[in-house]
Amino acid sequence: MDVGTQIKKLRKEKGFTLRKLAEETGLSTGFLHNVENDINSPTISSLWKVCQALNVNIYELLQPSPPLSRTVRKTERVELFHSVESRMKYELLSAPDVERFLRAVIVTIEPGGSYGDVALGHASPEFGLVLTGRLEVEVAGEAYLLDEGDTIFIESNAPHRIRNGGASECQSYWIVLTP
Repeated sequence: MDVGTQIKKLRKEKGFTLRKLAEETGLSTGFLHNVENDINSPTISSLWKVCQALNVNIYELLQPSPPLSRTVRKTERVELFHSVESRMKYELLSAPDVERFLRAVIVTIEPGGSYGDVALGHASPEFGLVLTGRLEVEVAGEAYLLDEGDTIFIESNAPHRIRNGGASECQSYWIVLTP
């Protein structure tokens, strides 16, 4: 994790606004904003002031963050949702520490299973890939029939729903960018 990102995380954990941190450190909010967004690098003296205000050891702040998890074994997947009524199951494919960037899920739908009657939208765009079976996807009132290997992109906040449109189980991968 970059120093700026770490400062922002710590500031929020301590309940400080950017303005409050500026008041505590004597640094401008613009400078602190740029540091938190890794636009500017702080000097050691600026970093020291920030650490004092946040009551954090400067050495801990400068420690490199552990690498992101690279794998999630099939046996380690987390089940996010399972509904007998809708005949659907969602499993998390991405590791929890990767979720600050994106969320990857596998959706398994039995024949006739569906998302429901209400089309829902998300704050982030998403990308889907049909692995097996046939998937009906409705996006903003327009229907798409996807077969194995077909993909679809759904824009942020576009109302959509999915349904297994075939006679066999359907599995699809979905990647959603984290807002």
